[in-house]
Amino acid sequence: MVLIMYKDILKNILPSMIATLFTGLYVVVDGFFIGNKMGELGLAAINIAWPITAIIIAFGVSLGTSSGIFISYYRAKGEEEKIKKCLTNTLILGIFFVLFSFTFLFYIEPLLRLIGATDETMNYAKSYIQVIIYGSFFELFGAMLIPIMRNFSHVKSAALILIITTGFNFLGDYLFIYKFELELYGAAIASVLGQALAFILCLIVLIYNKNLKLSKELDFKYMLKLILKAIAPFILNYSASFIIIIYNLFALKNGGNDAVAAYTVFAYIVYIPQYIAIGVSDGVQPLLTYHYGLKDNKIKAYFYNTLWILFLLLGILSIIFTFLKNPVAAIFNLNDPKAKEIYDAGYVYFISSFVFIGIIRIFAARYYSTDLSNKANLVVIIEPIITPLVLLLLTYFIGVLGVWVGFLIIQITLSLLSILFLKMPIKEFSIGKLE
Repeated sequence: MVLIMYKDILKNILPSMIATLFTGLYVVVDGFFIGNKMGELGLAAINIAWPITAIIIAFGVSLGTSSGIFISYYRAKGEEEKIKKCLTNTLILGIFFVLFSFTFLFYIEPLLRLIGATDETMNYAKSYIQVIIYGSFFELFGAMLIPIMRNFSHVKSAALILIITTGFNFLGDYLFIYKFELELYGAAIASVLGQALAFILCLIVLIYNKNLKLSKELDFKYMLKLILKAIAPFILNYSASFIIIIYNLFALKNGGNDAVAAYTVFAYIVYIPQYIAIGVSDGVQPLLTYHYGLKDNKIKAYFYNTLWILFLLLGILSIIFTFLKNPVAAIFNLNDPKAKEIYDAGYVYFISSFVFIGIIRIFAARYYSTDLSNKANLVVIIEPIITPLVLLLLTYFIGVLGVWVGFLIIQITLSLLSILFLKMPIKEFSIGKLE
């Protein structure tokens, strides 16, 4: 029985984890080409611009995850008409969010100033964001269809699509940044084209397997259910990018552009454990929701076995990265003496956080996969609330080092709270429930 369960878990989490690692590389590849072509200024600009891009992608991922949760639940119940209704209302919400994203065009410069853009980085960051917004349909729908595919049991196909689009983005970055010398404008073009390819391939798989069946029923109450279920996945997917804004501002204030450049490399480093944890969480989510629908009492066993696998992976990863401090700095062309000094001082705090990052994400997934959405919301919403307070206190006493120390303290605190919430009775909103 245990071996069958592990086989079931690995069959779901391995493709998802490998695919999300490639998605992490999707971001890191941008940093690699930009860092080597434009240096610290380019790295700072892309890091400042990324949170606006990430909000569009987070809309897509969270809406797809919310829809996928309902799809898995209805598949366990054999309720095909409800699946059609779910897909119709999901697509309508997706179009609404695309239209909403175009409002960013009217506020690009104020937004970028607000999140840390300087005169040196403004034009680079602005050119990147404009292209992303014009291509927001593909950015959002390409991200949205992947979790929907997983919940239709197309785990391997979803993984393969993410791997293909990452390779496509790598080629696009090389051509547009290096060959055509379009800098951040070229990075944005490569990103939009990659997401367009993901959208087309997902559509082909869903249509071929006759999954994309729609109803004519528009239900605003049902849309609200989808939005409520999407809150935790949205915050979970976007919080890292929102947190980047906070860390950028504190790094800029306490160490200037050199500290922002060092933090950009740290952000790329923690993408790896974050994406491993996201891959594992996304992979096990359909299993947890499906067995929740069956009411067969297997959720706890599936969850804890997955937790130990994730714990082992991230523990090994943190040991490996202990020996990679200088090679990582070299990969991103972090050569400025002051930036390198700041980077060296903060490195240990980020690699020490890997396991705690995983705990936060897997417990949040455990909660939103079933009808414990408010617990998931609490897990993920606390970080953006406490981060500025912790950093303000620590930077007051130890300057820029307080930004790096604060990151580790916050991850430890959140992981402990994630575990404690498991036993806490927290009331759920009835409208967001799966039933």
